[in-house]
Amino acid sequence: MSKKKKRKYLLLEAAEIEGKYRERNLNDTRWACKVFLQLLQFFYPEAAMVGKRRIFARPGQLTARMRQAWGIEHLKKDENHERLADDRHHALDAVVVAAISESLLQTYTKENMQAVEQGLSRPFKRFPLPYKEFREEILEKFAKIQVARAEEKKVPGQIHQETIVSVEPETQDVFEKITPEKFLDKKAVKSLFDLPDPASELQRYFKDPQRSQSVIQALVGWHQAGRPSDNLPKGPTGDAIRKIRVRNVSGKTEVSVRKGSAGRGDMVRVDVFSKTNPKGKKQFYWVPIYPHQMMHPVPPCRAIVGKKPEETWPVMDATYRFEYSFYRRSLLEITTKEGEVILGYYMTVDRSAGAIHISPLHTLTSKQVLGAKNLQALRKLTIDRLGNVFPVRKEPRLWHGVPCISVNRPD
Repeated sequence: MSKKKKRKYLLLEAAEIEGKYRERNLNDTRWACKVFLQLLQFFYPEAAMVGKRRIFARPGQLTARMRQAWGIEHLKKDENHERLADDRHHALDAVVVAAISESLLQTYTKENMQAVEQGLSRPFKRFPLPYKEFREEILEKFAKIQVARAEEKKVPGQIHQETIVSVEPETQDVFEKITPEKFLDKKAVKSLFDLPDPASELQRYFKDPQRSQSVIQALVGWHQAGRPSDNLPKGPTGDAIRKIRVRNVSGKTEVSVRKGSAGRGDMVRVDVFSKTNPKGKKQFYWVPIYPHQMMHPVPPCRAIVGKKPEETWPVMDATYRFEYSFYRRSLLEITTKEGEVILGYYMTVDRSAGAIHISPLHTLTSKQVLGAKNLQALRKLTIDRLGNVFPVRKEPRLWHGVPCISVNRPD
């Protein structure tokens, strides 16, 4: 985004931008529905059924009114009329649309016209159910709906993050420019202020500690004063220190870019290995794979160990067994040590803790975190468009389209 365009958006009010965005998207949706209806009428003309209509359209306002009248609105929206984070509402709307007959549509249109003429609020709560057990059947079937999602096997987004930090050629130390507040908020830096002399401990993050003594003392004094936002730490010349060049806390090059270092992109997949421990229990191991690694001739083979540096992670050699490759939205069935069976979609792996994030079937907003050591059993499943679930019996480890289950790529 250009600076001129960015400034324009910053000057506009957020409510005005949101209103224009919603109005534009609603118009796009209306036109898309209209074109889709014409397309269906082209493929299924009325003449083929001897004058009988085959395509019926229902206004979106009518489906909302019918959900309210039939007592099933709570399955889609909460008390504040906000949509629930539940993708099953698409199936709910489909059932409501199918249950709206032509006579009901005409009755609604007539009631709507009368309400507009008389200035009524148009509650529309007296429309009868399609049949007696309609509401109870909806509530029963709604709980059994399984949302089918496709695996995202394409390499997502950017190969690395946009920000490129410098790397010292001799020591390979990574340096970054950040604000004083962001630097002092880092967990490793926060712990230094519990020591008797935090100023001397902070020297390790500066390339030339002797020349940076005044900056270090200013940071310590500003932190002890409560970090006032209207009184930033001052440098030797008396100017406010807005950014400082410090050694990265992790100190590791993630992705080498133009003699610098950048953060990794979003994880492409995680390869799952297993091995039986001396107690006879199967343990699982996660091998993360990132976009920049997809160009390498040999696949990564180090499995995550929580709170440990990557160079100490175990290598998945011939003593480990490959199980599955998890992509985003892979369907999993997990059994915990307590015997609880969890069915959900894989989202990502937390490399700092060695845990996977699982979302429920009906939504992608909430996540459940599970560590590899807390798993008793693990299965990968596949689900078709109709919600039928099948287990994945066996899956080869692929690298550049070639089966590869060892640390060395096959010839």
